[in-house]
Amino acid sequence: MAHGVRRTVRLRASLLLGAALAGLVALAAARRLIDLVYPFLVALFVAAVIDPVVDRLERRGVPRPVAALAVIAAAVLGGVSLLWVLLANVAAELALLLDQLPSASAYIESWAARTARLFGPLLSAAPHPLDDALKDLSRTLLGALMEWAAQGLSRIGALSHLPAVVAVSGMAAYFLSRDKRELGNFLMSLLPRGWRREVRRLKEEIAAGLIGYVRAQSVLVAVTGALSIAGLTLFGYRYAWLLGGLAGLLDVVPLVGPSAVYAPLVAVGVAAGDWPRALGVGALWAGLLLLRQLMEPEMVARHAGLHPLTSIAAVYVGGKLFGINGVLLGPVFAVTLKAVCSVSVLPYFKQD
Repeated sequence: MAHGVRRTVRLRASLLLGAALAGLVALAAARRLIDLVYPFLVALFVAAVIDPVVDRLERRGVPRPVAALAVIAAAVLGGVSLLWVLLANVAAELALLLDQLPSASAYIESWAARTARLFGPLLSAAPHPLDDALKDLSRTLLGALMEWAAQGLSRIGALSHLPAVVAVSGMAAYFLSRDKRELGNFLMSLLPRGWRREVRRLKEEIAAGLIGYVRAQSVLVAVTGALSIAGLTLFGYRYAWLLGGLAGLLDVVPLVGPSAVYAPLVAVGVAAGDWPRALGVGALWAGLLLLRQLMEPEMVARHAGLHPLTSIAAVYVGGKLFGINGVLLGPVFAVTLKAVCSVSVLPYFKQD
């Protein structure tokens, strides 16, 4: 009996290694394929998220096609409305930023000159004139910022294909939700009969982990973004939507987070002598960091079953290996690996 268990464990370990290598190949291929298949990935995610609601309506007597159509229509309408509000405000602030950057050059150079005169005695031994260096630096930074703002506007303007993506994703999500059982039975019929129970458990574990992880991160990003927009608007920042939205998006990036937005804001406030706003933004920054530290471990562990250290490592390693796609797909690989170990490997060690 023990010999058979060891053989099974070795076989499953080999399969696990092969699955890991296949996953790495899939991650590498995703860099090229993501632009082609992302509407269907969105549809798969939407169908999985709304599935409990559709099942509940079906149990109450609503035909599944009607329930799926109603829930998807409500989800698409709400999502498009929120996206429209966000993009409209961000585009307006980007256009304003792009328009005002050239006129800010003189002010920045004047401020740099005053700063240089203030610290002149300490930097008198510098080999080159500090004023010229600061002017060159300010021009370089302004040029980079103008280019970034122009690229942001062009990308928002290039979203003309968004209605087609929404339509394709919505229709695909509807058919996935409506025909869930038929599609599941068809895919299971392709597998050997002895594998079906285990594969079904794997599917449930992976789906629950992925949906839970995305749900947890979405809540954290939404909380950070909403509080940032509200707080920066309260403190009178002209680009509150742009900065707050950026802080929310950066919340998923390990070792960076919203600090990449708040640290420069506090530094500029201190340098300009605007102490009340600098202290207010600093307090908002500290509050967001504390809130995330309190929320993230409990949410990620409860919804995805991942330790926070595992999720951070997955995001970091995925980002280092595959760029922005790796940031998104690293946790997918971690959740899948955890499910395979839990369902297909660890139970056989316990039998020994």
